Amino acid sequence: MQYGRFFTQGEANARDKVAILGKAVADELFGNQNPVGQFVRINRISFQIVGVAAEQGARGWTNLDDQIIIPVKTAMYRLMGDDYIDYFEVKVKKLDSMAYVSQQITSELMRLHRMQESDRESIDIINMAEIQQAASAMVATLSYLLGSVAVVSLLVGGIGIMNIMLVMVMERTHEIGLRKALGAQRSDILVQFLVEAVLICLFGGIIGIGFGILISYILSTLAQWVIFISTGSIILAFTFSVLVGVIFGIWPAWRASKLLPIEALRYE
Repeated sequence: MQYGRFFTQGEANARDKVAILGKAVADELFGNQNPVGQFVRINRISFQIVGVAAEQGARGWTNLDDQIIIPVKTAMYRLMGDDYIDYFEVKVKKLDSMAYVSQQITSELMRLHRMQESDRESIDIINMAEIQQAASAMVATLSYLLGSVAVVSLLVGGIGIMNIMLVMVMERTHEIGLRKALGAQRSDILVQFLVEAVLICLFGGIIGIGFGILISYILSTLAQWVIFISTGSIILAFTFSVLVGVIFGIWPAWRASKLLPIEALRYE
């Protein structure tokens, strides 16, 4: 607790109108002041603040600092108008005990409510470990799908680069022949066209990275997502750009280096 205390058992049993604020709520309503002893209104009912929880951050989609906690019986009687609990959460210390705990909860609830074995299906237990496994499997499938799309995109882009370089070789055949006649070696021509292919891919990579960062920031603004762009992913994108330039530029560069000076100078 940052300020104050937790509920007492007497307050919980008596359905007292007491509340504990999350840190974000306390900061929003009271700033830097200690709000213990003050009142907040929930559904037009005043609750006295007895404590402020320490900062806890987010857990999944829930911001634990952006909530108000009141006793269960108080919430049922004064806010919900119910005299029963329709769900509750159980936290286990070890992940591998989830199945055992789920079974024990079901058995205990059936005993308390004197339920028959045929009524077991009326108890719905949501195992977060199973949900996490399903989510991980979905993310893995999505990653494979996006990876396949990326490979196809690189292949199509690489073929496009190769075609562009082949056209450049044809258009500059006379220039290649002139350079060879003046003493340029095959390796010089090969390196020249390889460098040009890599530069084209790097330029495309820079544009792609720029668009990716821009779209990420737009999505983070519209959907209120926290997006982290690592330096490693940018370096990896540049590396793939260089590899695509080398792999798909080697054939046009090799063809350019194989041109004979006499035939190249004769080319119109």
